[in-house]
Amino acid sequence: MSKVTPARPSPDPLVEIEDLHKSFTRRDGQTVPAMDGVSLKIAQGEFVVLLGPSGCGKTTLLRCLAGLEEPDGGEIRMRGRTYFSGRSRVFVPPERRNLSMVFQSYALWPHMTVYDNIAFPLRHRKVARHDIPRRVARALERIGIGDLRNSYPSQISGGQQQRVALARALVTNDELVLFDEPLSNVDARVRDELRFELLEMQREIGFAAVYVTHDQGEAMAMADRIAVLGGGRIRQLGSPRDVYTRPASLEVATFIGTANKIPGTVLSVDGDGQVIADTPLGKVSATDRDRALAVGDELVLIWRPESATVAPEAPADSPNTWLASVAASVFVGTHTEADLSVGPLKQRVWSVGRDLPAAGSEAYVSVPGSKLLAFRI
Repeated sequence: MSKVTPARPSPDPLVEIEDLHKSFTRRDGQTVPAMDGVSLKIAQGEFVVLLGPSGCGKTTLLRCLAGLEEPDGGEIRMRGRTYFSGRSRVFVPPERRNLSMVFQSYALWPHMTVYDNIAFPLRHRKVARHDIPRRVARALERIGIGDLRNSYPSQISGGQQQRVALARALVTNDELVLFDEPLSNVDARVRDELRFELLEMQREIGFAAVYVTHDQGEAMAMADRIAVLGGGRIRQLGSPRDVYTRPASLEVATFIGTANKIPGTVLSVDGDGQVIADTPLGKVSATDRDRALAVGDELVLIWRPESATVAPEAPADSPNTWLASVAASVFVGTHTEADLSVGPLKQRVWSVGRDLPAAGSEAYVSVPGSKLLAFRI
């Protein structure tokens, strides 16, 4: 899916989160930190995705922003107004926060029509009665569900219910909208449509979005910035391209996308961050972007499947070239994937626009040193 270019975010932060902490106590009495010193600034009009595995703290962070959970410490401010402060003992309840939220479960009132579900937050905020029909009609038109206004949630599909939930969130014209894995319960085709529609509406309206997902493709397609969470902390914050091509750690590199791994030991390091490592594939040239490695360090080299060149003959002047046996090769629509046996290691390659060798054949695989990232272990 193509990414819709968002409106340029304002440089001034809309939301400021500082040193946020939140722990939960299990039934066995063990205390588990869900957030361990999270700090994050979000600009007006920015689309920030919280990405990470289950239990990493992303949903807890979203719920603390919404006021559905009270943190143990830290601060949350929006437009300079304090929503939470552990030091000053301030906690603004969710109904007094100028934001909207779209839930994974849709959270529609089953006894209300589509129209009344969308009108509910306007009535709750005591919007003038004569203004409500116009704003609801605009929301229905914007989402493309005007023909459903008199239907009940039980009478419409999951994708239509999610559109109603989205319209309800947008009808209040809040500057901040929170999304808790809102597309996980709809099928793949509808999910792609809703992603595109949501990005178009976010660009048109200009609200800031904080979006929780475990779907890496969704995060890459939608985010201005991705916050990769792990163990209650933000492990990396950056653009989708930076997080994918310049992972801050081995943890991030192996979580984001598909990563081939080659273990080894540092033989030499030069002043430009180029490393020569002794590996099961022989000597390999790689890049140490953090300039943190020294001779003798144990490391793991990471490279992405699309970074390799696969050819029937070894290319000239390519130090990172290995003879491989093709274990499997499959066409998946957008590209071809192959699993290779390279010495004692299993590696995966992708190719767009050309076929890879068939299973059972041999080929040479080459990876530029600039695409091999070195991480100390």
